Amino acid sequence: MTGWTIERYEVVQSTQDVARERLTDGRVIVAAWQRAGRGRHGRPWSAPPGRALLFSAVLAPAGPVAAILPLLAGVAVRDAIASTAGVAAELKWPNDVLSDGAKVAGILVERPPGPFAVLGVGINANLEAVDLPGDWATSLLIRTGHPVDLDALLAATLEQLDQWLERAASAGIDVIVNAWRERTQMLGQPVEVVLPDRTVRGIAEDVTGSGALLVRSPSGVETFIAGDVRQLRIR
Repeated sequence: MTGWTIERYEVVQSTQDVARERLTDGRVIVAAWQRAGRGRHGRPWSAPPGRALLFSAVLAPAGPVAAILPLLAGVAVRDAIASTAGVAAELKWPNDVLSDGAKVAGILVERPPGPFAVLGVGINANLEAVDLPGDWATSLLIRTGHPVDLDALLAATLEQLDQWLERAASAGIDVIVNAWRERTQMLGQPVEVVLPDRTVRGIAEDVTGSGALLVRSPSGVETFIAGDVRQLRIR
């Protein structure tokens, strides 16, 4: 990246939609509130105005970096949260950042026609417990006991994205995959992968160089490039 061009809005339908209308490498759309924010599979993502960091960034990832962009973004968001808020966080495949087992941030990568990818990030920064959809989610405010500066969090996240994109370009995508492995607690643990036509239970063994998840099930090792993953408790 050579720099970011940041556009700020009080209200938008979705930062993803605005970004898709402004496909220029490095453009960042930030909103205080989204009327129709979305996550993976079109699921709604909502937060009270001004309480969450909500932004979308337009990137032009080249070559193999495009395939592992969700992992790269997860590493960047996790590291930004750790450096800004001092919160211990870990990654869950394919696109969640967890703190103490609860979701604190989500990532969405969309690929419109052409060379660009639109990276959407939502971080539960200053949400109270009453603002959250359930006990499976948390916020930096809840984890730290004090508010987080959203501008500082945005700057840290963009800086981390810059750094990891540069590392991937110079050292290869293995540096991203290894960084993701170091920041997750799900490998070696039982998981359930929910697909439209079936559900697979097994042990999350690894992620591949292209960002796919390897799960050892009773029928052998299966490779997943998409799916909802639930971490299961060992009884």
